[in-house]
Amino acid sequence: MRRIAGVALALVGLCVLVLGAALAVVVGPDNRVSTSAHRIDAKGVAVVTAPDAIAWTDATVTIDVQVPERKPVFLGVGNSVDVEDYLSDTRALRIDSVDVPWDIETSEQSGKAWLPASPLAIDWWTEQASGMGGAALDLDLTDETVSIAVLAVGANDLSGLKVTGSYYVRGGFAIGLGMAAIGLGLILTAIVVWRGRRGPHVVDANGYVYVYVDPDGNETLVPLDELEEYEIVDVTGDKHEPS
Repeated sequence: MRRIAGVALALVGLCVLVLGAALAVVVGPDNRVSTSAHRIDAKGVAVVTAPDAIAWTDATVTIDVQVPERKPVFLGVGNSVDVEDYLSDTRALRIDSVDVPWDIETSEQSGKAWLPASPLAIDWWTEQASGMGGAALDLDLTDETVSIAVLAVGANDLSGLKVTGSYYVRGGFAIGLGMAAIGLGLILTAIVVWRGRRGPHVVDANGYVYVYVDPDGNETLVPLDELEEYEIVDVTGDKHEPS
């Protein structure tokens, strides 16, 4: 029984240790999980997330978009109602779901091959960034329903678009290290259980140590004044000589 318990405890400890170490390595000391640059097959002038594509809150993400040939590009965040109304008649690639670190599902939205107005002239963006060849912004996600839009500027398109995302995991590095420490502690405890660590010997006035062994092989040190509580079948006297 002791060995079975030791093996089970060691397996649990190993799992906790591996998970904790993996979390600490992935997020790093800066508590961020970063993706590599992923290409999005955008053939038009707009890529936009659906209202329910971003399902998590109380998180911080960094979005970095790049386009080839130093084309101008705009990156904006706004209330989903405003963004959908703005792009309702425009051909766009919709990102319907996003799973971290990077797994997206997309669909095509039909419409015109141009924007109804320059995104730089819109005043309801809550966050925005633009640049030649790329743009980036930090976004604190709340319970407000927002959409993220990547838009071409001028007579350009989004062909060759690449997106990189990073996600801030609050306390992730410390949590990972803590889990690893707990897992290591469980493994060390399992080793002690496996070996059957004993406490100090109980020695009577005549110098004998009394150990009760039950049918499962478990040993119990028995003080002299408690011997009558056990049904003694066989007694082996082990003389303890004082040093």
